[in-house]
Amino acid sequence: MGYRIIKRAFDIVFSLVVIAVLLVPSLLLCLAIRLESPGCPIYSQKRVGRIGRNGEVETFEMYKFRSMHADADECLANLQEFNEADGPLFKIKDDPRVTRIGRFIRKHSIDELPQFVNCFL
Repeated sequence: MGYRIIKRAFDIVFSLVVIAVLLVPSLLLCLAIRLESPGCPIYSQKRVGRIGRNGEVETFEMYKFRSMHADADECLANLQEFNEADGPLFKIKDDPRVTRIGRFIRKHSIDELPQFVNCFL
């Protein structure tokens, strides 16, 4: 129990520091994403979390910088025949839905930085 409290305190403090340090660069990146492709620069998706106290699976909103055009989810059906992965995963080597900025932020995993908000919450 003590470990969980200390770990949660560390997660909150560390994520708060990262969010504060990266606030201005993140705002500039949001502006760049918005200029290249209209729409919200932050993409959110429901993900499965852990099993709650009541035994049910809890979900949470996962946040990322948007690396695709705003209508990427709607275009997915038209690209299904090019899928290179099995199962529920969808993967195309040169996905036409990815923006120029999106390629860069994916390559350097910058698109994942808003997940510190998930740690903070």
